[in-house]
Amino acid sequence: MLRPLKILKDFGKKYPGCWKLMENFAASRGKDGLPDWPEWCYVPVAGSYAVIAGGRDGRVSDRV
Repeated sequence: MLRPLKILKDFGKKYPGCWKLMENFAASRGKDGLPDWPEWCYVPVAGSYAVIAGGRDGRVSDRV
């Protein structure tokens, strides 16, 4: 398996539901109080961090 694909699959296992939350976050760009980021950006890094942190402040592990 290609390493990037493995990393994506491992994140999906470590953070169940994260990919659906990312889809919802991306679809909410410019709505519901979220900023409007450029089209070329799927989700800003801060958005992906918020998804895996469950919306809480604090550190999350980047190890999968």
